[in-house]
Amino acid sequence: MVEWNRLADKAIFGDDIVPEANSRLMPDFCRGELVLRVIVIAQLLALVVSVLVEGRYSTSPLQTLVMASLFVQWIALTSVVLLCCLRAWLNRLPPVRAFVMAYLLLVCVTFVISELFFWVVYWVGVLPSPRPDWYPRFHIQNLVVSIVANALLLRYLLGREELRRVTRSEEQARTEVLKYRIRPHFLFNAMNTTASLLRRKPARAEAAIMDLAELFRLMLDENKSLVSLQKEIDLAKKYLSLESLRLDDRLKVTWDVDDIPRSARTPVQILQLLLEHAIHVGIDPLADGGEISIRIRADERQVLISIDCPLTQAIARTEGIDLPKERNESMRDDGAGRESGNASGGLSGLRSDAVLDTTALDNIRLRLKDLYHGSGALDSEIADERYVVTVRHEASGGAE
Repeated sequence: MVEWNRLADKAIFGDDIVPEANSRLMPDFCRGELVLRVIVIAQLLALVVSVLVEGRYSTSPLQTLVMASLFVQWIALTSVVLLCCLRAWLNRLPPVRAFVMAYLLLVCVTFVISELFFWVVYWVGVLPSPRPDWYPRFHIQNLVVSIVANALLLRYLLGREELRRVTRSEEQARTEVLKYRIRPHFLFNAMNTTASLLRRKPARAEAAIMDLAELFRLMLDENKSLVSLQKEIDLAKKYLSLESLRLDDRLKVTWDVDDIPRSARTPVQILQLLLEHAIHVGIDPLADGGEISIRIRADERQVLISIDCPLTQAIARTEGIDLPKERNESMRDDGAGRESGNASGGLSGLRSDAVLDTTALDNIRLRLKDLYHGSGALDSEIADERYVVTVRHEASGGAE
């Protein structure tokens, strides 16, 4: 029996997309996008049917198309409403049984509406009897079309829903990895820096350890996708205090933050990840370091986060801009980044032939798309020899 179910699953859902026993098989048939898709497919089917039966039930091709459209749309919309109402019950069944039950329901709907069609046209006076000569042929024709069309349509909709579910699961997995990720070198550098301060500045080392513990606690304990913007700012400040131990006077930070509404929320860790990216591409490659400017604006409708850092060779090369070669950058060739020493063991500069790694920004864009369904955006530009990254999203929207 188990083997038969496995083979049936493959026959229905294909080799690559086989739902798990506990997954929800039926899509949301109440969803407007799916209803519109069914209407379009039903209209195409009505067009084919009107061509096949032309001249059989009406002498006018236009009248045949109108009658076929009304009849097929009647069946399609009734089927969608029925599956919408029974979705919860169907999803409690095993996948094969749910598919078979939904399929039989659709065929029954076709038969019932076909029967109602005769009584409706009889009541309006079009037919002299509810059982004309072509009554059996009409039923058989509709059932054959229904058996084939509903099998193909249901298979298409279920396969598409499962593919959408798998794709969304992959996106959520990627966003979860991004949400909890932190560069390994940051952890090692923070620990090395703290260790170097234990003898010379024990109070500062203790504060660094507390900041590091708090940073990881907020990162690992947070189980929501969105947090208050003020909490995200506090998290970013702890991150910067740890990075300042490594970079010392090479890192300068300026904040420009307006009053933050209590209702303003933002994706968790997004500010820390933006700062991490800015330090990696705009501060680490420079022997003398530089300044990062953070500008945050928020109201009841929108949050705007803008972070700019110095323009380095890697950023300019990616944007197709030529910078003077005499710029004081510590480009490494072997990946070690040991040109000049500091508490963390040297600068983490970029290779001399490096281009900007946009993976972090691409992942943030993916998070914004997943959380705000297209209303969030991340843009980057070069202005006044500064590399500027700007994030915009709704202040109170987003998916938890």
